[in-house]
Amino acid sequence: MDVNLVILKRHEPKKAIPVTQPMVVIGRRKFCDLRIPVANVSRKHCRLHHEDGIFKITDLGSKNGTFVNGKPIKNDAPLNAGDVLKVGPVRLMLQIDGKPEKLSRPANVHAKKKEKKSAPSPDDNFINFTDLCLDEA
Repeated sequence: MDVNLVILKRHEPKKAIPVTQPMVVIGRRKFCDLRIPVANVSRKHCRLHHEDGIFKITDLGSKNGTFVNGKPIKNDAPLNAGDVLKVGPVRLMLQIDGKPEKLSRPANVHAKKKEKKSAPSPDDNFINFTDLCLDEA
């Protein structure tokens, strides 16, 4: 199963982050699997987990909450391909096996050049400020 969290910027794909583990902790701290270094993201904000093809998101007591398709979740919520998570000011779309298709080719996911694969760096799952989609009030 090919799973990505796609950072959305103005509803367009900006960057795809592969989800390679059955559980991913999203938060501000360095030890989080997906690190978002923004003040309105809690140290351990939420957890994405999947088992047998069923995906769920769990809020880990974050101060500002976790949202799925614009609705706040209390404990955990099921996720489907195309659902959009809001973690602090960042929007992430869940993409499973290339679905939804219209967002299946962010620039960094399918490079035309064959690149030599190296071991993942701890910074591979660090979201850079230029990749963020901050809410515009």
